[in-house]
Amino acid sequence: MIRFAALIGLCVGILVGVLGAQGSVDVPFGKAPSIDGKIDAQEWADAARHELANSVALFLKTDESHIYLAMRGSKQGWSHVYLNRDGTDVSVIHASAALGQIVYKQDERKLWQPQNEFVWEVRERIVNADDCGDGRLSREERLGCEQQQHGKRKRGRVQACDQGSETLIAAVFMSAGLPPTQFPATLADDAVKQKLLEGNAIRDLKFDVSQWARLRLPSAVSKAEGYKLKKKYELMIYAGDDHVLSINQKERDARTVQWFMKHLK
Repeated sequence: MIRFAALIGLCVGILVGVLGAQGSVDVPFGKAPSIDGKIDAQEWADAARHELANSVALFLKTDESHIYLAMRGSKQGWSHVYLNRDGTDVSVIHASAALGQIVYKQDERKLWQPQNEFVWEVRERIVNADDCGDGRLSREERLGCEQQQHGKRKRGRVQACDQGSETLIAAVFMSAGLPPTQFPATLADDAVKQKLLEGNAIRDLKFDVSQWARLRLPSAVSKAEGYKLKKKYELMIYAGDDHVLSINQKERDARTVQWFMKHLK
């Protein structure tokens, strides 16, 4: 199962684009960004950028293990991202001065009930270091440390992308003095409920995931295209040799190594 890392360092599995309800969202391959709460233009240059209402921009990309999402508004604000995988639970991810997450399940009345209160992390500017060393760390240092710790742990747990599963998502960005910016634009279920957006565990919600967008991961072919070196290449033809260059194999290998060494950073 592929995992999700939002800009602020949460891991689930997710994402977004500017499409109508149940439209497919293409997620391009790119390099993993630093999870530090900052959106660097160069670092997110290989992401798909989607312009939403109220001058809100959404960035989206994936590497082999994670999907990365960033939302940026013209004013300071906070965001909610909703994830529904294979029609089961709904995970709600909140990012403001603190990072929070809550899970909802549907009951026999088709209403969604919280399975926990919001779990809040990195609320303070100075936080306990935990397994990130002794002493106390700033919020930025904690995010960087948690990214490193997660990188160490994920190697044994992350599986290949499950192309057969379906992931639906919705997102809302809030800023003081501006109306909510929602994705998809036609979103009109309880994902836009004010109390929920404020970080409260509300009962009896009516999520309509048919209004949400469908995540579509790139194929293996597009992955190779996304990772290509974008460097000049050479075409050498050896007359009378076979397709693996058995006669000229030493020169073949030497030229290959020389080419890669030339373009390694």
